[in-house]
Amino acid sequence: QLPASSCQDWSRDVHVGPNATVNVVPNQRSGLSPETVERMREYAKANETYHESGCPSLAGEIVFLENANCAYTGNSEWNTATVPGVLIIGSGTLELSGNTTYHGVIYHVNDSDSDDLAAQISGTVLRLHGNGCVDGAVVVDGPGGVEIGSSSGASKCGGNIGFNPNAANNLRAYGTAGIVQNSFREITATD
Repeated sequence: QLPASSCQDWSRDVHVGPNATVNVVPNQRSGLSPETVERMREYAKANETYHESGCPSLAGEIVFLENANCAYTGNSEWNTATVPGVLIIGSGTLELSGNTTYHGVIYHVNDSDSDDLAAQISGTVLRLHGNGCVDGAVVVDGPGGVEIGSSSGASKCGGNIGFNPNAANNLRAYGTAGIVQNSFREITATD
């Protein structure tokens, strides 16, 4: 075990680290409502980027991994800084290491859209190590956490996470159209 002085070697007090304050907000609402998550799931199914399990390519406008327990390493890069994607993880864990880069938003639902909130992971659900990085944004629902390495070598992100203000531009879903009860009226043409 490292001495506290080695672990607390942070150059700026605004970084999240051993001396930072972590604020927990009980009953915090999810990033997206269960209905919106379901619409995103259906959108991914319609576009053939929905995956019940396994560790597929993360490239695409919206990719939905229902049950992820995936670790990506190597030199993979998904999407681009100018055309970022959205990766939604229903449950499980994701690790990006090596020289992997994800351009876009990673949203970990952490089972917040189910009725069984006991299934939520209270430990780490996303790990970014080595030069693995997210160029965009990361959102994790519930008690799940993000473990971030200390690499400054992830040059595409300026570290393991780099904020891209355009990353959320691809959030979209299909809505349903329907006739509202007692709102339909047929108008006949007259001379």
